[in-house]
Amino acid sequence: MNYLSTGDMALTYQLRTHNTQIKQTLNRLSDELTTGVKSDIGKAVQGNFTTLSALEASRARLSSYKLATNQTEIFVTSAQSALENIQNQASQIGKSLISAASSPAAASADVALSAAAEAFTSVLSALNTRTNGRYVFAGEDSQTKPFASLQEILTALAGTVEGMTDPDQIIAAIDAWFDVPASTGETDEFAATAYKGSSVPAAGIRISDTDTLTFPVTGNDTAIRDTLKGLALAALVSADVIGGDNDLRSSLTQSAGLYLTAADTGLATLRGKVGLIEEKIADAQAAQTAEISSIDLAKAKLLEADPYETATALEAVETQLQTLYTLTARLSQLSLTNYL
Repeated sequence: MNYLSTGDMALTYQLRTHNTQIKQTLNRLSDELTTGVKSDIGKAVQGNFTTLSALEASRARLSSYKLATNQTEIFVTSAQSALENIQNQASQIGKSLISAASSPAAASADVALSAAAEAFTSVLSALNTRTNGRYVFAGEDSQTKPFASLQEILTALAGTVEGMTDPDQIIAAIDAWFDVPASTGETDEFAATAYKGSSVPAAGIRISDTDTLTFPVTGNDTAIRDTLKGLALAALVSADVIGGDNDLRSSLTQSAGLYLTAADTGLATLRGKVGLIEEKIADAQAAQTAEISSIDLAKAKLLEADPYETATALEAVETQLQTLYTLTARLSQLSLTNYL
């Protein structure tokens, strides 16, 4: 009888091949047992990728919405912080100016006016807040720095009130510069000189298949104009641009304070509008997180590896590997002497 035997080199190769295959299976099963997800996706979905593709597409879409929502949150939070800063300063300076105007001590007015001039610079800086490469209060023209410098604004206003000594005339000129009615057809000096942005709000940001967020506040808003008007008037008086006696300075100081206290209501309204947007963002983020979690759960269910089956298969593979090692050790001890 003829026997077919496997040569030593061929047998060694077979053993190595079996060893490699078993180790690969062992690693795969170990990963599946650890992660709970099958490594062979095609087998897990039985060759039908329709449901898996739909889940992944939905997750990608939601992730893009979530990114847009998070970026919008940063933008809106920056706006709210800026408006809060502006309102606090306007309210405090307004009260100080009104109080100083009624004080017989000229030094008291000087201190309040000087503080107003400093606040003017701070408020302009807040209005020029930039986030993620966009100016918050520039409207749809978000790449343009919305407000001119303090010096540019004061220079333009100084030319408007030059030579005036009557407080009513000065106030009328300041009002016209900041609040020229569109119906008059006259040049809006505020828009031409101070505000460089757009009066049209920035384009809305889509945060879901059905919802779009629009930020309605621009630097051209009436409350912001009124705030800047009061600070600008106080800065003009502080810099002695408007000459006159103490009575004139006291009258204009009081007017500047009244402008600022009146603007407080408008600023509160603006902050309320921004607060509503913040609430919508929070709701959207919660909904997005819940939907993404739901999709992840559905995907995990689709691809999950049964822990009992995986553990059983892993134990069987470990037994195979141990058997292979034992067989390899036995074969390595064979010799002609032992055979004879």
